[in-house]
Amino acid sequence: MNQKLTIGIIGLDPGWQIILDQLGVSYESMPTLTALNTVDYGLLIVNRKVLSIEARLIRHYLITGGAVIDTGPYLVNLFGRETKRRQLHRIFPQEDTPFADINLCDIPGPVTMRKSAPFLSGLIDIQAVKSGIAAFIGLPMTKLMRDYRSVRKQFYTPFSKPANEVVARVSKGEILQIVKRLIRFLFWERNLPFVYKWYFPEQAPSIFAFRIDSDGGSREQIDTIYQAAKDHDVGISWFLDVKSHVDWLQAFAEMNQRQEIAVHCFEHRAFAARQEMKVDIDHARRTLANAGLKTNGYAGPFGRWSPTLNEVIDDIGFRYASEFALAYDTLPFFPQLDGRFADALQIPIHPICTGSFRRTSATDAEVRYYFQWLAQRKIRLGEAIVLYDHPTTARMNVLRDIFADMQALEIPRLTFNEINNWWRKRHDLQFSAAVDQQRLIFNKQTGSDGVALRIERRDKTAAFASAGQECTVACLKWQPTEEADALPLEALKQLRRPTLKLIHYSLLDSWWRYKS
Repeated sequence: MNQKLTIGIIGLDPGWQIILDQLGVSYESMPTLTALNTVDYGLLIVNRKVLSIEARLIRHYLITGGAVIDTGPYLVNLFGRETKRRQLHRIFPQEDTPFADINLCDIPGPVTMRKSAPFLSGLIDIQAVKSGIAAFIGLPMTKLMRDYRSVRKQFYTPFSKPANEVVARVSKGEILQIVKRLIRFLFWERNLPFVYKWYFPEQAPSIFAFRIDSDGGSREQIDTIYQAAKDHDVGISWFLDVKSHVDWLQAFAEMNQRQEIAVHCFEHRAFAARQEMKVDIDHARRTLANAGLKTNGYAGPFGRWSPTLNEVIDDIGFRYASEFALAYDTLPFFPQLDGRFADALQIPIHPICTGSFRRTSATDAEVRYYFQWLAQRKIRLGEAIVLYDHPTTARMNVLRDIFADMQALEIPRLTFNEINNWWRKRHDLQFSAAVDQQRLIFNKQTGSDGVALRIERRDKTAAFASAGQECTVACLKWQPTEEADALPLEALKQLRRPTLKLIHYSLLDSWWRYKS
């Protein structure tokens, strides 16, 4: 009998839907539970209160060899461990656990914790129950994924000179990494492979994309960056502060086809009122259109995001947006708005640029090393290398080196619109997977060809397959995987200790917000 690898989720909510769609796993919403068999689901996620008959079915599934994740105090009687609400603030990596290579994860607000749980300060519990394996994770996913508050944070560097930026208060990317490691571990505990839609085209280990927020850049500065991009075949996504370039927009129209033009703003201000947002963004887009420049994307001034802004973006018809006050260092997703998901895809970036180091004593060599280190870490984590900068503050020597380093990696170099098109194609692919002895079966339900499935095994090997394929384990090309290095715990703790510099910068932020 085939063992299906589908994840069943009881109580699917927007937060978990975003996470599961990002991961690219095969999952199924289970509004009601009337029957449950270990061969029908590789994993069960319980995300709501269950009826007594449902609890009995879950228990039988578990003790006969299933795997279950409890996301709250829903299965207390089953586990026999009490839960409590507590402010945790942040999570640090934990040695000798599946979570050893995560980064610092900020989770402001209350979470549910289980007493005596051994992982991540009580946030995660994993225990054997008869022949099955049960886990607990107490993160309020929907609340966290909807949080768009921002704060200035310091970011780890391998040379003890942290850079800082105003970014999303919640570390959505690290939450994704934690959930991925938990789900993968539970599949492995059942001696099952972990299967998901790969994140990049052509089975590439990563992609590189680069964004410029033009922010008052001069023509000379723009031309210098453009020449560096041409020299290394990099397609930049230029998010234009249109008012600053209105007299010479033709220069952007004359750029080669590898370059993409997008909207940053007309007036470089973060408007609060919906109508003001719409007028400014529409003015910018129409001005670019009149210059022969088609635009599909938007990135807000100062990286700010709000549901109102996203509604305006959708109304105008943008296909994607990119704001690091909503998310950074994570995979693309469709944000949750009131009662629906956004039409515009959110494409997160890494929020530290070469200009971020102007407030530190870091040398050009150190800054280049930082981006080399970052690229290798992201490849091992399965993340995209999506960077940005500003013409007025970029370190051009370092920027040229970054372009050369990315060219040497021989990974796809995409514009943001190309990422948008790829991710929508991946999102549309629906598949199911099953295993029978040494045979793997991948059924394509809907979607496009060209999106690979990634299979990861407990022995730290992985292979690629196509949806619709049936093959033996031996016929796949298995390659060893490399994990990211664990980051030094004490250095991560130092990042969240307040300093006079951060207080000073935060006061400046408040002043700029007041001015804008």
